[in-house]
Amino acid sequence: MSDHLDAADKLDAYQKKYQQTPKGREAEKKYKGTPKGKGAVQRWRDSEKGYIARKRYRMSEKGKATKQRYEDQVHEFELIQLRIDSGACVSCGVNRATTAIGRFPVCGLCKAQISKNGSVG
Repeated sequence: MSDHLDAADKLDAYQKKYQQTPKGREAEKKYKGTPKGKGAVQRWRDSEKGYIARKRYRMSEKGKATKQRYEDQVHEFELIQLRIDSGACVSCGVNRATTAIGRFPVCGLCKAQISKNGSVG
């Protein structure tokens, strides 16, 4: 009985050692989110060696611009939220806001400007 188990272990070890790298679709199935084709196989080989391949693709200019715009937007929202929490004017950032539009604290000068133009921030 134990000879049979030893043989099974040996077979397992052999198959692991000489396993074929999955090609194309197989590689994609095994590692979801990997690039198609050669990139997937390369990623698979790298993962077998014990490290994850870094992404080899450069971001396009359009992608960079979109990412930057998103980060700017997030920064602006955070800034507005900080101003609301501290009670500073949402529009210009003056520390003591005298009035408010809805839940947004604003100073008198900005309130006049906002009521004329119609936008906060």
